[in-house]
Amino acid sequence: MNTRVNRAVAGRNYACCILLLCLGALLPASCGLLRQDGRQEVSVVEAQLQPDGVTLSLWAGSCHGSPTLTIEEQDEEVRVAITADRPPQGETTADCADEVTATLESKLGNRVVIDQSSGDEVVVERMGG
Repeated sequence: MNTRVNRAVAGRNYACCILLLCLGALLPASCGLLRQDGRQEVSVVEAQLQPDGVTLSLWAGSCHGSPTLTIEEQDEEVRVAITADRPPQGETTADCADEVTATLESKLGNRVVIDQSSGDEVVVERMGG
């Protein structure tokens, strides 16, 4: 009987270990925490579209975190994801924002810009011209 109890306990311990490993791998990615490369998604705090309609300037709450921008253009939306080195705590506002600029494949037109880190629509200031 002790053997059955030990096997059952060992089986539960094994299952718990697997669950914790899975959560440990998935949780940081799903919560916008650090990625394996030590960078994380950061929020867009401001956006401007230049008069040419294709130059999009975004400010990220990365506080000198060497931001990089990934853009996915679709017919009705443009999804932007900015990753950066981990910003200092409390320094993710426009006061400590970094600018990244991209040239869209086609004019933004009526498409909306979506911040991949939050899923929210980004308000884009359209510059005169």
